[in-house]
Amino acid sequence: ESGIESNLSPHALRHTVGTRLLKEFKNAKLVQRYLGHSDVTTTLRYYVDVFPEDLEEAAEMLAER
Repeated sequence: ESGIESNLSPHALRHTVGTRLLKEFKNAKLVQRYLGHSDVTTTLRYYVDVFPEDLEEAAEMLAER
């Protein structure tokens, strides 16, 4: 035993990877293929999380226009 306790599960790791890929590349089709989803709606349903900084960035962008 390493003595390191963790609540990390394969599911949690997969979700984190999918979410971070979507945040970084903003391409749901890329994430769909990476995760092996047969339909992009699955990707969008489970891996689209709104990050507070994204909301702030969107508000700033709209304010500039």
